[in-house]
Amino acid sequence: MDNILDIFNDEAFSVVSMTNAINLVPNTWGKIGSMGLFVPQGVNTTDVGIEQENGTIVILPSVMRGGPATKNKSGKRKLQKVTIPHFPLEDVVTAASIQGVRGHRGEGPLETVMTVVNRKLRELKRKHDITLEWLRAGAMKGIVLDADGTELVNLFTLLGVTEKVVDFKLGTSTEDMKSKCTEISDHILLNLLGDTNTGVVALCGRTWFNKFTAHKSVKEAYAHQVGINPNRDDVSNGFNFGGITFMVYIGSAPNVGGVAKYFVKDDEAQFFPVGTTDTFEEYNAPADMIEYANTLGLPFYASQELLKHGKGVEIYTETDPLPICRRPGVLVRGTTST
Repeated sequence: MDNILDIFNDEAFSVVSMTNAINLVPNTWGKIGSMGLFVPQGVNTTDVGIEQENGTIVILPSVMRGGPATKNKSGKRKLQKVTIPHFPLEDVVTAASIQGVRGHRGEGPLETVMTVVNRKLRELKRKHDITLEWLRAGAMKGIVLDADGTELVNLFTLLGVTEKVVDFKLGTSTEDMKSKCTEISDHILLNLLGDTNTGVVALCGRTWFNKFTAHKSVKEAYAHQVGINPNRDDVSNGFNFGGITFMVYIGSAPNVGGVAKYFVKDDEAQFFPVGTTDTFEEYNAPADMIEYANTLGLPFYASQELLKHGKGVEIYTETDPLPICRRPGVLVRGTTST
């Protein structure tokens, strides 16, 4: 075991090397992460200021060449400070876990131990990934929640915005689903406040989605449709209706207490714009480590430390992310009261 512990003094197990290693582990986020809406942005503080400005991007008037430029008018600003959540995770590499690993032909003790450590890093990163997906799901709904359901940040309250809720009344055959979609799309476009977008997406719970595709107006719209047809085909991965792409999202994960947390409620749908430039942000704070104090935050961190009496090696990982929607007015919740 002494020789194994000596290996952990190798540069390959430094904080920098292990942090680089965990950032190279493939991501397993889920549907929201794969959409690429949130782009990680490092900050060098443990909190971030969210600024609200009542001015919007406006169309500039033309002026004669050589004439005076239009004077910029800034709106009233309000700065809100939000603490970035901190998610540390630990595991242990014991003598038994090292003893059971055989190296391949020509593989030395260092490579053998690194195989075990990298396996641990992959296991830990999967838990960080699903946590990040949970946080992003909250940001898509305007309220970022902790694992126990408590609010980390309520973007509606923080920025003084009223959540838009549309009741589709899916049990009523006389409701026009196309008009509901138009209402949502128009609301989102107005609340982008000058930002661009390429479309609108709805992530739906299974029950809500099934009722929507079974609704009379949706079925009639696709009665003579060539190609993908929700009346006939499985369109869970997405189909377009009324200018909105609807897809099922039934992802869930248990918290530490074993309670399943669903990213989208079974009887609801969440609408949001895609292809925006600065509506969705994700801030990463620096790790709670001396080496990274006051540096720009990274998506993941990892380190190791020998335990007392040579009992083993503790593997430590950490993430400090805060995904937010800078324009919560573009977030629309779809419900059904019948």
